[in-house]
Amino acid sequence: MFEREPAFNPEKHLWQEVLLLAIQDALHGVPGGFGNRATRLRMTEDARNYLTTPSADLAEVCALVGLDMHSVIERMRKQIAAAPIPEELIGIPEPKTPGPRRVAPNKNGRKPRLITFNGETLTINEWAERLNIPPDTIRSRLKNGSSIEEVLSPDKLYTGQKSRQPRWITHNGETRTVRDWSQRLGLKSVTIHYRLRKGATAAEALQPVA
Repeated sequence: MFEREPAFNPEKHLWQEVLLLAIQDALHGVPGGFGNRATRLRMTEDARNYLTTPSADLAEVCALVGLDMHSVIERMRKQIAAAPIPEELIGIPEPKTPGPRRVAPNKNGRKPRLITFNGETLTINEWAERLNIPPDTIRSRLKNGSSIEEVLSPDKLYTGQKSRQPRWITHNGETRTVRDWSQRLGLKSVTIHYRLRKGATAAEALQPVA
């Protein structure tokens, strides 16, 4: 009598999230926390090119979520044409001069180190909780002399161009860069990056789309 609702498909849901993330980046710009302004501009342009250029990768992704690639491209071209240019989406933030913040000493009687980024000042533990980064990772990056943007980058995938390092992925006993895995598996690098940003494991990030 009643039609049964289709079962939840985790793979389809993952690809829907990947496609949605690319659309958000293309229309609204890559958010902070993924490198400096130049890097975020490049990532925004990459997302726009990905969604407006026919490719086997995009065709398979669209097929997996039940969409027609050409319809998606046509719609995205119209929406991107009406959207602000990347330079406007990722504007230069106005400098802020927050007042000094007082923090209580920790159990050892030492005052926690404060880090100011984008006009906000938090302790290392507070930034760690906010960005889901282990506190020791933040301390290690600070000790290594990384910039604040690199220190607070969730996965250090996107950093400033001068210090940007390739992202390495270990899978089935092999460690390769994203570019190497992309060429070997026939996946676009942007697809692997978006999967990783959605919290996919190495195996999930490298799974063929077909």
